Amino acid sequence: MKHNSSLTKEELLIKINQLESKVSELEESLATSSQKKTKYSAIEINQFIDTELQLTNCVINEKNEAQEALKQSEATIQNKLKAITEYKGDMGMLELSDIIDVEVLQSIMNDFYQLTGMLGAVLDISGKVLVAVGWQDICTKFHRCNKETLKNCIESDTKLTKGVPEGTFKAYRCKNNMWDIVTPIIIGEKHVGNVFMGQYFLQDEEPDIDFFKEQAKKYGFNEKEYITALNKAPRFSKEAVNAGMKFYSKLAKLISNLSYSTIQQSRLLTEQKLSEKQLQESKERFELAMAVTKDGIFDWNLETNEIYYSPGWKSILGYTDDELPNDFSIWEKLTNPKDVERSWEMLQEVIDKQGNRFEIKFQMKHKNGHWVDVHSRAEAVFNDKGKAIRMVGTHVDISERKLEEKILDIELKLFEYAVNHSEEELLQKFLDEAEELTKSTIGFYHYIEEDQESISLQTWSSNTINTMCNKSPDVNHHYPISKAGVWVDCIKERKPVIHNDYVNLTHKKGLPEGHAPVIRELVVPVIRGNQIVAVLGVGNKKTDYNESDIKIAQRLADLAWETALRKQAEEKLKNTFDISPSIIAKANIKTGYFVDVNQAVTRILGYSIEEFKSKPLIEFIYPDDIQQTADQVIEQMNGNKTSFFENRYLCKDGSYKWLAWHSTKADKHGIVTAIASDITGYKKVQLKHNQSAKLLEASQSIAKVGGWELDLSNNKLFWTAETYRIHDTSPEEFTCTVDDAIKFYLPEYQVIISEAVHTAIEKGKGFDLELLVKTNKGRIINIRATAEVTLWNGKPLKLTGIFQDITEQKKTEEKLTIALEKALESDRLKSAFLSNMSHEIRTPMNGILGFINLLNKPNLSQSQISEYSAIINKSGDRLLNTINDIIDISKIEAGEVIISIAETPINTLIEELYTFFLPEARRKGLTLKLEPSISKENLSINTDSHKLHGILTNLIKNAIKYTNEGSITLGYIFKQNFIEFFVKDSGIGIPKNRLQAIFNRFEQADIEDANVFEGSGLGLAISKAYTNMLGGEISVESTEGIGSTFKFTVLHNKKNIEMEKQFDYTENITSKIEHLNLLIVEDDVVSSYFLETILEDDFKKINTVENGVEAIEYCKNNQEIDLVLMDIKMPVMNGYDATKEIRKFNKDLLIIAQTAYAMQGDKEKAIEAGCNDYIVKPINKELLLETIHKILE
Repeated sequence: MKHNSSLTKEELLIKINQLESKVSELEESLATSSQKKTKYSAIEINQFIDTELQLTNCVINEKNEAQEALKQSEATIQNKLKAITEYKGDMGMLELSDIIDVEVLQSIMNDFYQLTGMLGAVLDISGKVLVAVGWQDICTKFHRCNKETLKNCIESDTKLTKGVPEGTFKAYRCKNNMWDIVTPIIIGEKHVGNVFMGQYFLQDEEPDIDFFKEQAKKYGFNEKEYITALNKAPRFSKEAVNAGMKFYSKLAKLISNLSYSTIQQSRLLTEQKLSEKQLQESKERFELAMAVTKDGIFDWNLETNEIYYSPGWKSILGYTDDELPNDFSIWEKLTNPKDVERSWEMLQEVIDKQGNRFEIKFQMKHKNGHWVDVHSRAEAVFNDKGKAIRMVGTHVDISERKLEEKILDIELKLFEYAVNHSEEELLQKFLDEAEELTKSTIGFYHYIEEDQESISLQTWSSNTINTMCNKSPDVNHHYPISKAGVWVDCIKERKPVIHNDYVNLTHKKGLPEGHAPVIRELVVPVIRGNQIVAVLGVGNKKTDYNESDIKIAQRLADLAWETALRKQAEEKLKNTFDISPSIIAKANIKTGYFVDVNQAVTRILGYSIEEFKSKPLIEFIYPDDIQQTADQVIEQMNGNKTSFFENRYLCKDGSYKWLAWHSTKADKHGIVTAIASDITGYKKVQLKHNQSAKLLEASQSIAKVGGWELDLSNNKLFWTAETYRIHDTSPEEFTCTVDDAIKFYLPEYQVIISEAVHTAIEKGKGFDLELLVKTNKGRIINIRATAEVTLWNGKPLKLTGIFQDITEQKKTEEKLTIALEKALESDRLKSAFLSNMSHEIRTPMNGILGFINLLNKPNLSQSQISEYSAIINKSGDRLLNTINDIIDISKIEAGEVIISIAETPINTLIEELYTFFLPEARRKGLTLKLEPSISKENLSINTDSHKLHGILTNLIKNAIKYTNEGSITLGYIFKQNFIEFFVKDSGIGIPKNRLQAIFNRFEQADIEDANVFEGSGLGLAISKAYTNMLGGEISVESTEGIGSTFKFTVLHNKKNIEMEKQFDYTENITSKIEHLNLLIVEDDVVSSYFLETILEDDFKKINTVENGVEAIEYCKNNQEIDLVLMDIKMPVMNGYDATKEIRKFNKDLLIIAQTAYAMQGDKEKAIEAGCNDYIVKPINKELLLETIHKILE
């Protein structure tokens, strides 16, 4: 049923009331008994329902239409508001009535009409009249009252007005045959309306009466009234029309400008309000960000020098916003002085546009006194003239990041340090770092035992040991927690504990005797699972400990624990790997090379580790065993595990040895780990056994070899009496069964014997094994167990074998092998030494003689002469070193070395060696360092300075010789009753298997690459002997390719002495000796000429004689002689006797003995004869001048 849209609202309400009334009556009727007949018929009810539906539809449709109209109205209003208030609004949505004040405009046009009589109107673009003035009856009563003529008016108002430029007007005759004239209203670029003057005639024209009569007839107008209204229509001259339209044009222009300005102003105000809102929101966001961020912000006005520091900026330094003024001087006052200048320079570069931006890291002082690491970034704001007027930037606290970087550096450094240092040294290094980072002076690291009731005192920092307390070996290193002081509070509380007021603690228990006072302390626990495993403590920081210190200490404590555990595991693995008597190796079955092997390979096969890894493993296998070994490798490559096999390996000396291999399954990279035992001895015994099986069986009782038999039918085991005896038991004590018999074997051999018995039973294959057994009395013995299988109809019937105690045999074999190896080694080394000595003597001699011959050639250039002379000098030094080493080792062998204990200033000695070897090190491009550097306080010890000098000289020479790049460090450390010297280099290093051998005599000649380096190989043997004579020990730590550290100790009685004044010989000695007369007493012409040559520019006059008698006569007859260089071994009279004779008549003459023998006691003999000092040939000019200086002083 369609709803009747012609119903009015009032009619609709009446219908609804009627409907509600009928509904009520219907409800009452339905409420009565169903048997009672209602007063309405079915037809009436249906009519009622139809009416109800009609009304309901009507209400719904009206409501929907109203809602749709409301939505459209709201959308239109919103669009119009946007057009007025938003720059992006659509001006086309606006009507003229939306943007002009109609009443004001009506008033203006009324006034204009009253003044001029000019009628007019303002219409919007659709032709709607908004303002009208002076309209005549012809228009209001006729033309606009008829639909057809109204169309002519609207056409005139809309279509005919298009295209008129703003500020102009257009006149035209409308279809109603009257004049209209129009000027447009343009807002922005949008044509929104027009100002009209119309429905008039010009003064000089007559209306077309016939047209209008026809018009009246056509449209049903009353002709008389129509013509009367026509005659009342106004008449204007063209001039009046032009003047009036000029006013209306200006009015239209005014409307346009005012309306557009109003819109623009509205938009501007809207934009301004939006900007203000956005600014306020931005400000709120900025203030919120400033409140929550930890970063600081500063804003510096370069013109007024005013500066703003944000609360975050101040909080970085520990201040609240009101504690620190916004004063420019604050920055410079709190910045680290060393950072101020470079910060200013960078700021100036940015201000002067020499730099793009300001970004720098520096330190500022915190309120609590410590330095804060700050990362500052800033940019300059420039005015239109390019002048910087403002600097805005941020401060970020990077202290934690810097600390994290520092801890990571420490972690890396300590990982490297752990490689060559003990666990205790490693922990001490951690403590030293913890002290430095927390500015403490006490540090300790102790383990907590598993019972959580005892402490294992582990180590202290270097400073603590040196200055705070004594770490005595007599101290009980296991300490109950219950008896410990307040420093164990962290264990009880299971968290870090700070005691910044240690003195006033009420529960402290005091300090051990000799312990330094404690001011404040921080102790952190290391917790793993539910157990506290260690504690790290630091103390006596100048300021209070805080959370930052806890983070540092806890981080280092945990790191130290993990590193120590790793160190323990590495040491355990290394010890197992290195000390294993069997070869432990890793092989890559894909490449066919060994990738790692232990030292046992050298002991068993004779190869170095590097040699064993450098060749394909197939090259080491005995030719007859290559195929079976290849089969085993193929099994491994197929993913099968080869548990055991035997083959022969070629030794370095050309022999071969039997190896028994036990291996793992190959991993995904093809790496197999295997253990190989040397079973050569066993194989030899086995071979002998096979050759004389019957003989051995016949003499079993004599040889005390036990026998056994296993009956497989009933599994009964039988032992002979000898077998019981070997097991230290008897038939009465032990019931013989297979399972119980196997229990006598050591656990690792029980599997072997079980598998051997099982294989014999299953495959009918006997065995011959050497195993370890623990007897009934607990003795561990070597035994040999064999078995043969008796078959019946192809099936095993019984096993029969022997059981032999081969313990003594094994010991004898081992002793013989060791003795033989030592004899061969000694003989080989001595042969190598003699060969090397021949080489070391002949080689420099060849250089000396060869280049002397070359010097005799004519026409040599000066550079050739210098080069040949240098080679002769170098060869001579090498020959002299070899001879000195041979003499020294001969003295040591003969027991002729005498120890002369005297006060020895060690700083002077070290500095002399440093000065002497520095040029040689520099020639090789090496850095020679002292550690610690020589202090003004010179320490003296009582020892043999000559021996100490010799040891250090050997070690430094070796370090320079075997170091191609890097540095060499020389130094010493005082320990309890001895001093430890060390020489550390970054040279080629020493193989692990040579670390002990290098201290043996002749050993250098046995090193594989010995031809690369010259030398007798006696230096370290001499150094070791001297060290032992001085009550000390010598050792070495080395890593191939990284370097070596040689250390030796010397007993001492330490005391301080004044440093000797250093003497600059090159600048001062010449002035002291240039006026002296020198006598050289020398029988060798070459030596005499050499001395004259090197000294001729230093002395006033030099004379020579050839023996002691001539020397005596010359001294008697020439009293002007000031100094004598006296050779000792000469013909006619030696130097000792000559000196004694000279002293009889001249006590003051200076005499220096010179000798080429340098035997023990020569210097004492020279002094006893009357010489002032003693020097060894060949003569070194600098050493000679130093000796002369000493006796002149």
